[in-house]
Amino acid sequence: MGHSKHELIIYSNGLGYDENVDPSTKSSFSLGDKVVICRKKNSLISLRSLKANNYECPFCFKKLNSDLAIVGVADIISGTTKIPPPLPSSRLPAYFAALAGVMLLFFIVSVIGVFGFLDFPLEKKPLPINTQIKYTNTPVLSQPRSTSTQPPSPTARPILSPTTYLSGPLSSCSAVKVAANISSKGTILHITPCSGPVYDLGPFSNGVYEVAESNKFIVYVSADIDGSVYIAKIGDTTLVRLGRLRQDHNFSAFFKSETPSYRLELTDDWLTVYEEKFRNTGSYPIPSKYTR
Repeated sequence: MGHSKHELIIYSNGLGYDENVDPSTKSSFSLGDKVVICRKKNSLISLRSLKANNYECPFCFKKLNSDLAIVGVADIISGTTKIPPPLPSSRLPAYFAALAGVMLLFFIVSVIGVFGFLDFPLEKKPLPINTQIKYTNTPVLSQPRSTSTQPPSPTARPILSPTTYLSGPLSSCSAVKVAANISSKGTILHITPCSGPVYDLGPFSNGVYEVAESNKFIVYVSADIDGSVYIAKIGDTTLVRLGRLRQDHNFSAFFKSETPSYRLELTDDWLTVYEEKFRNTGSYPIPSKYTR
């Protein structure tokens, strides 16, 4: 059989035909359209327009076969032999799925065979754990107190709210006592030192305090508008401001008009203030003159 006079194709760029406009609708072809080539006139017509024209070619006026569903069919002029259609495409996915399953099964069997040949276990069994506990009479040595100058880490000491006043921890000097007296002028701390007369410290605005473990000094942190931090030696009524939490450490409570909730950690080297509501932290070094 010679060259086909008509052929059904899918339209794409660069086909090189004289006209790229459908002769019936006068509209340009779109990529992916089914079009019929008239070899005699070297022209294209859409399959839709050809069907509307009762399968008569508008170029050579030949009557074409109405079975034009197969792309690439040659000699589709009426009366020629029909080319049998290919297998339905719906069978292809099932075929490829079956082939993929066979290949996967073959791969798994091969891997198991290789590991079996190399005597390499696919799963390691855990070693038994010896749960016997041996006890010795080795004494536990007490740890020396740290002399680090870094701020202390938080411990599980009680949280002091701005309206709760507790005396600081006592060491060898058990006579140091602090009591908070709230008056119209503010909070006054009534202090009984290890030696010397009883005296009052204050008045303060609302806040919390802590006595050093050495019982040598006391600190007070106010909950007023700037969070002032004060320090004084035990027996001395003179207070010295260490800093302001609002300016020094940007405590959020003061910028949000909230009453802060403090927790203090105090050593002879550092005071660290923890604000529990917004989780702010600020530290101040203790001047050496208060620990001598």
